[in-house]
Amino acid sequence: MTAGSGTLHSDMAWPRQGYAWYVVIILFICSIFSFLDRQVIALMVDDIKLDLGLNDFEIGLLQGPPFGIFYALMSIPIALAADRYSRRNIIIAGVAFWSAATAACGLAGNFWHLFLARVGVGSGEACLSPCAYSMISDYFRRQLLPLAMSIFTMGNLTGVGLAMIIGGAVIGYAKSLDEIVIWGLGDVAPWQFAFIVIGLPGLLLAALIFTVREPLRRGLSAPTAETDATSLRAFGGFVRQHWRTFATLFGSFTMLVLVAFGNFAWVPTFFIRTFGWSEAYAGTIYGSIVAIFGTAQPTATLSPTATSLPTNTPTPLPTFTVTPEPSATAVATNTPTPIPTTAATAVATSEIALTTVPINNETAPTSNNIGLWLIGVGILAAISIGGWWLVTNRSK
Repeated sequence: MTAGSGTLHSDMAWPRQGYAWYVVIILFICSIFSFLDRQVIALMVDDIKLDLGLNDFEIGLLQGPPFGIFYALMSIPIALAADRYSRRNIIIAGVAFWSAATAACGLAGNFWHLFLARVGVGSGEACLSPCAYSMISDYFRRQLLPLAMSIFTMGNLTGVGLAMIIGGAVIGYAKSLDEIVIWGLGDVAPWQFAFIVIGLPGLLLAALIFTVREPLRRGLSAPTAETDATSLRAFGGFVRQHWRTFATLFGSFTMLVLVAFGNFAWVPTFFIRTFGWSEAYAGTIYGSIVAIFGTAQPTATLSPTATSLPTNTPTPLPTFTVTPEPSATAVATNTPTPIPTTAATAVATSEIALTTVPINNETAPTSNNIGLWLIGVGILAAISIGGWWLVTNRSK
């Protein structure tokens, strides 16, 4: 057994709650950075098209498959590695790698350079979710686990919002300059400058994660059973035994990704093209909507009663919230004036958020091998289909 795999520690003392919440905050910040780095490209669509001579279909390819497919494919081996080696160190490596890849997007001079850099962003970000879910489940007792998971999950939409606000501000500042010269690189375009400025701070975040301790692994089986549980056959048998549950969860999350990815990728460009807004203004408006409405509803649902339900209590929220969201999106994209459009966008964003948190809590692992495998497969199914939809339903 490797040093990182651990043994059964269910009877060991739990970490101090103050420190456990510190870890959640660090992971929350990592989640924000991950969405900041992956989504900021949505504000640069027209500038990238102009400089690299691309069309909307090629921009859709850059936003979808290189990130989504490699994020999904890498999630499975990383989930397996997370059960054997230090999860903290995997996150550190992932944060450093995706941050460097984001900065590398700013060095791209053609479609394929940017494509490969986006592959790097997706591959690096695949390290975060499997390791973070597993670590959080080892830091918190069952009663507090849904709340901790929800706070980490809210980093997703917070990150999208900040990506729009910060990215718009950086692009706006860059466009106000007569010339942008970076030592060693020479002249760079505003969109290239934005990628570099947004990507490099992640290297500092990677250093900050060294302050996080690898927790003891709880709920693991004895060594012989653990070896068997990590096998593909055991994993397949577990999924077959509970196929209805996982088909429902993976299916609902996939449908959510179909709509969410399209919104995040093209709504800023829709605002810019339809209303003539600048990148900074569109980023501020859309980013504020996502950051506020993307966190307000999930926070409201985290009552003490909701977070102390028995572990086998079903969560009804996904069933309730999936239906209105596409309708709100349709209203947003077919309204010719800004105020109704932004209002409908706010509704759509809140519905995405209200659906994401309970689905993620329902699929939260208890730090066992099969749980990590399920995260990887769920990400693979959701993002692969979502990335395909993003390309085939591109902006016109």
